[in-house]
Amino acid sequence: MFSCDKKSSAIEATGTIQQQGITTYQYGTHVIPGFALRSNTIDLDSYIGQTVTVIGRLIDGYPVENGPDYLEVEEIK
Repeated sequence: MFSCDKKSSAIEATGTIQQQGITTYQYGTHVIPGFALRSNTIDLDSYIGQTVTVIGRLIDGYPVENGPDYLEVEEIK
């Protein structure tokens, strides 16, 4: 499940974080249903297997190769 706040362009997605495996689209370090994730400020490994809400911004230029949207995670609830 995800939502978008049009005022701030923030995306919220809820699901279980998994480590990114081998994919055809080759971006992101982790996934949550519908999104590839990365974060320069949060250790996503510490949330693997947990159901959380991630908040972040879509990264321009994605998706590619039929992959998911790419999200820069800024906060986790």
